[in-house]
Amino acid sequence: MSQFSQCRVLGTASVFALSLSGCMFNGNYPDATGDDAAKLRFISSNENTVMALFDAEHCDGRSTGMLNNIFSANANRRADMRVAPPAGAKAYVEVRLQPGVDYSAQANTTGTGYACTLRFNLVPQKHGEYEVSFDSSRRGCELTLNVLTEQNGKALRSPLPVVERGLPSCAGANRLFPNIEPIAPQSPERSALIERIIDASIIDKMKPELNRPPQSLQTSIDNTVQTRKTRMGIDLPAAYWSEYRRNIERFLADAQQAKVDVLQGYKEYYRRQLAPMDTADLERLLPDNPKADRSVSASNNSNMLEFYNRSEQQALRENYSAHQARMADLDRRFDVCERFAGCWRN
Repeated sequence: MSQFSQCRVLGTASVFALSLSGCMFNGNYPDATGDDAAKLRFISSNENTVMALFDAEHCDGRSTGMLNNIFSANANRRADMRVAPPAGAKAYVEVRLQPGVDYSAQANTTGTGYACTLRFNLVPQKHGEYEVSFDSSRRGCELTLNVLTEQNGKALRSPLPVVERGLPSCAGANRLFPNIEPIAPQSPERSALIERIIDASIIDKMKPELNRPPQSLQTSIDNTVQTRKTRMGIDLPAAYWSEYRRNIERFLADAQQAKVDVLQGYKEYYRRQLAPMDTADLERLLPDNPKADRSVSASNNSNMLEFYNRSEQQALRENYSAHQARMADLDRRFDVCERFAGCWRN
């Protein structure tokens, strides 16, 4: 599930303008026509809600239709999905997607004095069915993404990580996909000052060397594998469990590497924020500098920590998504889903 607090994204007018571009309330996204098309259901009880789909050839996005607008009936697009919507779902649209395409999806809702936007990427599989639920709570907006399957005549909703990768092919196309400008050259003195500010902002939780797995890692993996065997209760060859173990080990190793990559990305992003600033302003951000403004420094570090936390959560979701795909492929090759309802699904 992904969350974002309201009133922190785009202004109501700009979101509403984006939402209603093209064919207004009915949407201008054309359904895929192939026999192997995937299908996506978008459900929301939020007022003035719309989902837009972006891909490499459509960086401006195409709407799937408006929901819950007081001036118009809901868009009534349907895609003949095998799995019915959940009980109580009143406002939703269904569209057909081209399998294998990397879609960037954006869910918007607007109301009096607020606007909320959440984004995620999805590469649908052939004949796959997916469901997105987009709602509000006291914490803000929430979005969940599920893959839909059937097991013994019953609908199964398996959660997928909500991952936002953007669309590199659309970089520079518009404000949703901006270009990353190179950092202007800095003098040695300013470069040193910037690095000191960045180093002073890094806390222990951000240091990969302090987050290494414990010595009992293999014991923990053994317990995980044994618990899985007991829960499944079916006979599988040693080759299956050997690969299952390797997948876990890779997942943990990738998680450690992600810590390294996130910290590096944090430093690069912070440099871009600091590079345009005046030297006097930089000096006020360095905690041990006589000219430091501690309140400004603390506020700036707090904002950067929030950026780090978002980046870390994104990396964790991407890592888990890749792990889920490997496990689902393993279970598919060994026909696990035919014998165990709780198998891994991608």
